Amino acid sequence: MKTQKLLYIVILTAMVSLLGGVSTAQQVPSLKQNMPYAKARKLLIASGWKPVLNKEQINNPSRIAPVNYFVTIKKYTEIVDCAGSGLGLCLFKFENSKGKKLLVTTANNGANKETVYGWEIEKSQKPLTKINISCAPLSNTSRILKSPNPNDIHPDWKGESYIGTSWSFIGNNIIKNDTETYLKGDLYSPRGGVVNKNVFILKNEWECNPN
Repeated sequence: MKTQKLLYIVILTAMVSLLGGVSTAQQVPSLKQNMPYAKARKLLIASGWKPVLNKEQINNPSRIAPVNYFVTIKKYTEIVDCAGSGLGLCLFKFENSKGKKLLVTTANNGANKETVYGWEIEKSQKPLTKINISCAPLSNTSRILKSPNPNDIHPDWKGESYIGTSWSFIGNNIIKNDTETYLKGDLYSPRGGVVNKNVFILKNEWECNPN
């Protein structure tokens, strides 16, 4: 029950917002689209942006080839994930001393040719609000997230995994940031059993009704 299409949709969604870059007021060095990622990375580190170690990918024995290239050859352990189709974009994460996170995406990945495709400061999140709501996925591309971040796909639902439209989600918290609304709760299979507890979904990918 897995498909690379889901991961590509996730990364592509992030790219739409990344194309415009970020302002220098957010203390991001002068990155440029098509700049070699190695150069951009050095600029970021010199400006106080630390690569965010992704232990999940480092410890993943079945990571896809582009991710493996960055982890084992380039030693870029801030790699979040890569799309398996389309432009084959890859996503990286950095953090500054104030806790702000920067997402950087690359194209032309591999053979030391990776270049900056886009970048964006990760949106701040607002506190959780208690709710009691039942939801059904609008399609089998509806994402199951590990955290309220559209790029943080839950490990059980990465790669080729996808949910069917007969699955259900019971939400007990709602969280909003500047651009998205997320629900936190439990995922149920069509047979009624709990498959994942305390996971997140994007509200606009599900049809929800109060219980």
